[in-house]
Amino acid sequence: MTRYLAILALITLGLVSTAPIVSAVQPIQGYVAYNVTIGKSSDVAPRSFNINESAQPTNQNGFEIIAVSLSTPSSNLTYSRLVNTSGVPEIFPFLPGITNQSFSYDYHGVSIAASIFFTGSVSVTFDNQSYSDSNYTFDARATNSSSGTTASAFGSVVAMPSGLVYSLKILVNGTYSVESQLVGTNLPLVFSSGVN
Repeated sequence: MTRYLAILALITLGLVSTAPIVSAVQPIQGYVAYNVTIGKSSDVAPRSFNINESAQPTNQNGFEIIAVSLSTPSSNLTYSRLVNTSGVPEIFPFLPGITNQSFSYDYHGVSIAASIFFTGSVSVTFDNQSYSDSNYTFDARATNSSSGTTASAFGSVVAMPSGLVYSLKILVNGTYSVESQLVGTNLPLVFSSGVN
């Protein structure tokens, strides 16, 4: 079943990453920081950690150093690599201009279906500023016709006016939860046609 959950996560990300972008050039330099909490319904103290992603220019045209760090009160993990940004559609978690979408796929007896929908605007406050964000809901389900087992995930995504993901909530199989919240960034939070 773990394999199906991984597939569900990939499909959800795929729906987001293939969403049509509305006349916006996404930034390729800067940083974002998120607080992430993972747990299940029986957890007294869910696990929490911070994720930081940054992109810095190099002296090679079209290449950036992408670094991702994960930190907890007791440990730190950092990964970085040189990336050709011309081959990467988006470096940061942006979700601009997405429309309602559904997707289904069958492979060797495994049926997968996923959808994402715009549900309206929501007011949020970040860094002492108020924004009218876009709210989306999504769901995904995988079924193995041979064993009859299923895995499901549903949740919501809130995106800033620029499309930068502000928050993410996922519930897997009605038990496991993942919540992510933007806690810091120097990326634009409102739409700009000239971001680089």
